[in-house]
Amino acid sequence: MPTVLARNVARRRHALGYSQLILAHHAEISQSWISRIESGETPSLGMLNKLAHYLKTDVSTLLADPEQRSHRHAR
Repeated sequence: MPTVLARNVARRRHALGYSQLILAHHAEISQSWISRIESGETPSLGMLNKLAHYLKTDVSTLLADPEQRSHRHAR
């Protein structure tokens, strides 16, 4: 089962119109690592920072559960 991070990376990548290969090229990591992250593997902090930069967001957003945020705002 994908993690919150995995889902957020994939969602953001799709929203920007990036393939895994394009994101990997920009972030200077392998496409197989992008696939592994989107499958639930945890990247290093340095890799996470690179991904956040090229996904035009921040690390805290990639780690945040959007379901939790929507529940908090509904109260």
